[in-house]
Amino acid sequence: MAIALNTSIQLKLNALETNTEDLVTAEAPFNFNKVITLVNGVVADAADVIWTDTRTLATATTEDIDLTGGGLVDAFANVVAFVKVKAIIVYSRVANTTTLSIGGDANSVPFFGAAADFVDVKPGGLFVLVDPTLAGYAVAAGATDIVQVANSAGASATYDILIVGTSA
Repeated sequence: MAIALNTSIQLKLNALETNTEDLVTAEAPFNFNKVITLVNGVVADAADVIWTDTRTLATATTEDIDLTGGGLVDAFANVVAFVKVKAIIVYSRVANTTTLSIGGDANSVPFFGAAADFVDVKPGGLFVLVDPTLAGYAVAAGATDIVQVANSAGASATYDILIVGTSA
């Protein structure tokens, strides 16, 4: 039996801005809802590999998650290796007291302008990056296959990570 992956990524934001002036209250509602659907496969708007984990990093430590040869396994204990990344989500748990940095390795998946670039995710923060196009973010063994996560000094930090992509 072949494993199939169908993915729906949804970002929703609802806000209500109000301004009270004397006898009237003005309201400006804002609703933003975007859904990106990836069907099973390796073409545009498709993915066939997912890896998820909850991880804890000790204080002032760094880990490199190797997307091609790091022994990552899916929910069915199958080894997965990425060729393209279509989405990455990193959530830093609210109870954390330190900042996580995503990226910064010389062999980072090219999410940013340069391999040394990174983004900080503070406690309760969420990093989401999605590219459903055919190109996605190319992963090449030994060159652009690392997702580095670093924890600042002060305490251990727990985070959830989800990576969706293709195997070809």
